[in-house]
Amino acid sequence: MHRTSRHLTSTNPSVQFTGAPGSGVAAVSALLADPSGFVYVDSNGNGRRETDEVGIANVLITLSGLTNTGVTVNLETRTDNYGFYQFDFLAPGVYSVFETQPAGYLDGAESVGNLGGTIVADGFTNIVLRRGDIGINYNFGERPGLLDGSGDANHDGIFDSADLLLVFQAGEYEDLIDNNSIFEEGDWNHDGDFTSADIVLALQYGNYKR
Repeated sequence: MHRTSRHLTSTNPSVQFTGAPGSGVAAVSALLADPSGFVYVDSNGNGRRETDEVGIANVLITLSGLTNTGVTVNLETRTDNYGFYQFDFLAPGVYSVFETQPAGYLDGAESVGNLGGTIVADGFTNIVLRRGDIGINYNFGERPGLLDGSGDANHDGIFDSADLLLVFQAGEYEDLIDNNSIFEEGDWNHDGDFTSADIVLALQYGNYKR
């Protein structure tokens, strides 16, 4: 059998299977389902993914479940460069989705997607998929790690002048207001403020790119 469509969408929740040429097997269209979401840096800590928040690539996501016909399903995938993941071509059933906590980040808040389910540590359980369901926004928020003093405020993997520009634009450098800064605003030693101590810590890492 040959599958002739690839990604499911809200306007195309089906996949077509056809037999090999000359096999006599007619085309069959099956309404399948898929859950998807993002792993991202929850910069403001509100537990909701926003358009300016950066995705985390190459995070391992696993799915397990049981179809309505009693078939056990175990799959895994990794997030793409935008932090997006998707499991497609799933038969109706009840599923769970979990992430492997990405290195260098603290666990943030998960947000359950549009089909519902139960939020657990680093995952979602009891996701009920019916024929043609398109599950979106099963998202995993992360926070910068406590020991991450690297200075990479914009999370592009490089500590350079763009990071310094970003944190100084926030206007919180030694502003005498306690506990008003986050990592993306220069608080790289996680004491709640952006001061010269944060810059010293980041430079001590020795990875500043000119």
